Amino acid sequence: MKRIIPFLLVLLLLAGCAVENSAGNTNLNNTNSNINSNNNSNGIAPPPEDGEDNQSPGDGDEDKPPAGADPRAETVEAILASMSLEEKVGQMFFVRCPAAGAVEDISAYHLGGYILFGQDFKDAAGTWLTGEQFMGNIASYQAAAKISLLIGVDEEGGTVARASRNPNLFPAVFKSPQKVFAAGGLEAVRRDALEKSAGLLALGINVNLAPVADVSVDPADFIYDRAFGQDAAATAEYVETVVSAANQVSYESDGRTLGIGSVLKHFPGYGNNVDTHTGIAIDEREYSQFESQDFLPFQAGIRAGAGG
Repeated sequence: MKRIIPFLLVLLLLAGCAVENSAGNTNLNNTNSNINSNNNSNGIAPPPEDGEDNQSPGDGDEDKPPAGADPRAETVEAILASMSLEEKVGQMFFVRCPAAGAVEDISAYHLGGYILFGQDFKDAAGTWLTGEQFMGNIASYQAAAKISLLIGVDEEGGTVARASRNPNLFPAVFKSPQKVFAAGGLEAVRRDALEKSAGLLALGINVNLAPVADVSVDPADFIYDRAFGQDAAATAEYVETVVSAANQVSYESDGRTLGIGSVLKHFPGYGNNVDTHTGIAIDEREYSQFESQDFLPFQAGIRAGAGG
């Protein structure tokens, strides 16, 4: 029997899943007027389909990038060549935003990004930040970074929602995937993902640690309330819908197209395991079950263009 001890699952959960319970009803203070839908917002040319002509380099073609190549690759390589070893290592860290010294840590450790939790949407006294205050904080972080930061948040909807619990930023807490689907099917899921992604991006948040790609059909499972609540095929369709919608949201800034990335969780699939916030879970399911069920939503999300 093959068994998986989900160290990856435990590590990925460290991105933050604690439930917070305050909600709000006032309007979003920031504007989304500069947010656009763009089917190719990341600027990456799609790979050629099977059967398309991939022309081999020949006379006059030596300087042309291969079909499907990322046009930003040369810029990226130039940036990497200019970085010290310490800067390269620092870029590998996407860390919890500290309560104090956040700006200083960015330049000191060359951080790749910050993950925000509920308290990061409040001031030191515990009062919800206004849109202007919150975006000012994000702007100060980015100003301290040599390379633009990843700014991430867990905005799944339902019990795990960070940004939308601030009534100054969103009119209401985003609903759970199951409630959204029950209200209007996958079209409602698509609209919810578009609204959520546009709202986060307008605030300066460019990574959403969502959607939940775990397959769970049993209400007794720990992860059930956060999952889509249907079988692997339906969950895969849900994940593809959310990721595709998020990838359509972008805006232009200083000649760059900025978008928001999706992170699929919790690989390799939470299943019916116990709450890993309180201890270690050992998953004794056959590996074949992961191949036939749990991996399917992750595969669908990757095909749809999820960044993590």
